[in-house]
Amino acid sequence: MDIETISFGDYIVLTCTVHGIQTINTTTTRQWSMGDDDKLLCYNGRINNLRKYKEKVLPGNEFSLTVFNITKSDLNVVYQCRYGFDAASKLIEADKPKLFCDII
Repeated sequence: MDIETISFGDYIVLTCTVHGIQTINTTTTRQWSMGDDDKLLCYNGRINNLRKYKEKVLPGNEFSLTVFNITKSDLNVVYQCRYGFDAASKLIEADKPKLFCDII
C-alpha cells in the first residue's frame, strides 16, 4: 500500500495531543503558530485566514489544525501547538507521509 505524501495544493491535518487530561477544556488557551517568527495562525479557535486554516477540538484530549492549499512556504517549517502553558513543536517536511503530522 502506498502512503500518501504531502504535496502542493493538498491539505494536511496537524493534531495536538495533550497528555495528562481526559478532554480538552475549551476555556484553556489553545494556540497554533509556525516558523521562526512564531507567526500566529489560530488562537482559541479564532483563525487569521479562514481560507487557509481550520481548527477543530476533537473528542478526548486532542485538537487539530487543517492547513489547506499547501504551498512551499507551508512546508519545511516548524509548527507549534500550545495548550495552557504547555507547548510542542514539529518540523513538517515536504515528501513526508501525511500520517506523521501528529505534534505531541
